[in-house]
Amino acid sequence: MSATQPTPADADARSGHRSPWLWVSVVLALCCVGLLIWALSLRSDLDTTQQQVDSLQAQIDQQAQTGDVVQSSLQAAYDQIVKQLGTAKGDLNALTQDIEAAKQSIADADERARAAASDAADRTQTRVDEAEAKAESAAAKTRVAADCAKAYLTAFGKLFEGDSIRAQVATVRQDLQNIAADCQTALGGA
Repeated sequence: MSATQPTPADADARSGHRSPWLWVSVVLALCCVGLLIWALSLRSDLDTTQQQVDSLQAQIDQQAQTGDVVQSSLQAAYDQIVKQLGTAKGDLNALTQDIEAAKQSIADADERARAAASDAADRTQTRVDEAEAKAESAAAKTRVAADCAKAYLTAFGKLFEGDSIRAQVATVRQDLQNIAADCQTALGGA
């Protein structure tokens, strides 16, 4: 019996069994291939997302430029109207005083018109005084209307004084309400 004894590796080779390390290597190779595919897929998704972010940022930048252009256009139009009407941004207080003075002129003219109407002694003079008082009242109301228009325009111009239009809206709204109240009171008898 001098025949050599078969080794376990020869027995596995004859019986068709493979080494466990071969199976471990195959499984690891499949895992590596799977991880490579997954990494490439993630990279593609990341590139697509970055392109979308870049596109959105470009749109945001374009919208910001458009907003600046619109604000500049509004500012230029406002400045042109102010120049044509002869108002200045600081004229709001002066215009408010003009409105108050015109309201007083209206009240005085109306009082004179009432006094002239009640004085029946001299009908001709009464009619002349009444006509003059009505003319003064109409002229004062015309001044009030013009001053109100200028006051509205000046208040609207405050939108362009700050860093942004939104920051000035509350102040402008309050000014417009005050002007509207003054003008309505002054022109209420119209």
